[in-house]
Amino acid sequence: MCALDVIAEFTPQGSAMLLWGLASSGPDAVMESEPVFQQLSQSISADHCRPADVAMLLYAYAISGVERPALFDALSGRLVEHLAEGGMDPVNMATAAWALAAMGHD
Repeated sequence: MCALDVIAEFTPQGSAMLLWGLASSGPDAVMESEPVFQQLSQSISADHCRPADVAMLLYAYAISGVERPALFDALSGRLVEHLAEGGMDPVNMATAAWALAAMGHD
């Protein structure tokens, strides 16, 4: 089993934390970590994301500059669901809104 195979077992929170750490490490780390971003974008299920997970995932992708439109659409849909349920606190909402604006995502 290679390290990338383990990523499929991550929780949304674990995925968000890993992405945030890589994205915060700078452009060189992001470029070297493209296989990790690719694997994570395929293994993340927006349906299982809590409000904080949605916000952190969007933020991590925004600061990394890595584009995954299908994942952003799914996370945006989950964001709308959380808003409709009243489950999004102001901090997570602001983080998600900033991330979507920074990515130029509608």
